[in-house]
Amino acid sequence: MNINDYLWSSYDAYLGEKNRFTSMVDTEFILEMFGNKDERKKSFKKFMETENEDNCLDNNQPKLSDEELKKELAPSS
Repeated sequence: MNINDYLWSSYDAYLGEKNRFTSMVDTEFILEMFGNKDERKKSFKKFMETENEDNCLDNNQPKLSDEELKKELAPSS
């Protein structure tokens, strides 16, 4: 999936493109980490497009129902 396909992404704002969310994003703090002013957006884009093996958002734990959670949290007798 392309990062531009995410509805709530601020990616466009970091590249200087205008959309309805651009005014809500302060990009300078992050872009300053990507070198001099002339290269920042290009370096940021390259960084964002670089593949990695991050899986920090994966959650493979089973989900509990409300009742199961209540039993799990109830004091044992």
